[in-house]
Amino acid sequence: MKHFTGVAILAALLLGTVAKAVEPDGRVAIRTAWPDRKHGDAASPRLQVSLTATTSLKDARLVARIPSGIGLALRNGAVAGRWPAEGLVIGDLAAGQTIVVDLDVAPPARGGGILGLYLQAKADGREISEGVGVVVGKPGKAPTIRNGAVEFPAAGPDDAK
Repeated sequence: MKHFTGVAILAALLLGTVAKAVEPDGRVAIRTAWPDRKHGDAASPRLQVSLTATTSLKDARLVARIPSGIGLALRNGAVAGRWPAEGLVIGDLAAGQTIVVDLDVAPPARGGGILGLYLQAKADGREISEGVGVVVGKPGKAPTIRNGAVEFPAAGPDDAK
């Protein structure tokens, strides 16, 4: 019985650690939309990102993880132009405050990927991070049709990036 109690405590600690590592902080709501996209039109370049703070945030910064072949640029504001490598500095956000960032997104000629957008900030002295993934283009490998069957290539080691 003693051994079972030790295993149960260890399992609870591990699960608590894992849950904390993958759960969102819930301090900001991130919404994305393609406002110019018409039904069936996949070529609209404008992506609108809306960030709403649910609590006061300090030193907020929007960071992007951009897959190779995808272009990303800021469309609005004084910093319009190429996406800054260090991310977009937003500054402090009050609870309930919403900001909107318009981005120009250029999909690759073939294929696609998942554009990752992450808001990094401080709340109550803690580092927080919230993120969202946006599909750009057509991610994944193109299938091969062989003898009437659709074959998808196996994932390679570079596909996990």
